[in-house]
Amino acid sequence: RICETTEEKSVTAWALSGLRDVHRAAADLPRAEVRLREALRLREELGEAGNAADSRVALGVLALDRGDAAAAMELAKTAILAFEQADQDDSETSAQLLLARAHLATGDVVGARAALERATKLSEPGEIRAHRLAIEIVAARLAAANGNSAKALHGLASATTETAQLGLVIWNAEARLAAGEIALAAGDHSARARLEALAKECDNQGLKLLAGKARAAAIK
Repeated sequence: RICETTEEKSVTAWALSGLRDVHRAAADLPRAEVRLREALRLREELGEAGNAADSRVALGVLALDRGDAAAAMELAKTAILAFEQADQDDSETSAQLLLARAHLATGDVVGARAALERATKLSEPGEIRAHRLAIEIVAARLAAANGNSAKALHGLASATTETAQLGLVIWNAEARLAAGEIALAAGDHSARARLEALAKECDNQGLKLLAGKARAAAIK
């Protein structure tokens, strides 16, 4: 049904954004992108600048999933401008983390460090767990990119333990994926088996995207 009222359009945009999470977890990136672009269209039509920027961050995450760091970077920067104008620190934290990940994907450790430092500063007052965990994982990947795998793995061990204790399945898988990739790159071939085990776990939990990433990392 075509939405006619502002309230209906806003609710539909939120629902579409939620469906993005479902499709992304299932590794259906094309469908996730369709949902997000429709949500973005509705939010722009309604003049919801902050929510539209949130949609851009989510699209940027999908771009990174596809390996398109340039698109992710552009979306992150556009969202950051909107969040700065609206003084939305929590939302800007997510955008800065996306920017840091995009810089890392291109090998730009200087740009990644600047974005990570900004994200860390923005997140300090509220201490949102999701932001803190994301910061820890990005920080570990940055440390590894700078040649300090031991520091990276130490930080990820703490994140893995915490997320397991709290039952945060997706965050636990993200931390273990990062640890496996970093350990394998550092010459620890036993990490291959851990990544393969993670892939099987994620498959059983319906986390097909993370399963695919773990499986791909194991055969590098």
